Amino acid sequence: MGAYKLKLALQFGSEDEAAIVYKAVLPDLKRKHKRSQTKVSVEGDRIKMDIVASDPTALRASFNSVAKHIALSKEIIDRFSCSKL
Repeated sequence: MGAYKLKLALQFGSEDEAAIVYKAVLPDLKRKHKRSQTKVSVEGDRIKMDIVASDPTALRASFNSVAKHIALSKEIIDRFSCSKL
C-alpha cells in the first residue's frame, strides 16, 4: 500500500474548536480498512490528515468519509456555538 497519498492541514478558529472536531472524528478512524490508512492529528488550531491508499478510489473514499465527519462537526459547532465552551 502507499501508491496514493494525501496530506492536508485544516485551520480552525481556535484550539478548542480543533480539539472538538478531532475528538468527534477519532472514533470513526479506529476501523481498519484493507485499501487505505488514515491518520489524523491535532496541533494547536489545526487538524492534520494523512491518507495513504493503494488506489485512487480508496483514497477518495477515505477522504470523503473524514471530510463529511469534519464538516458535520464544524456545522454543529457553528450552529450551537459550541466553540465558546
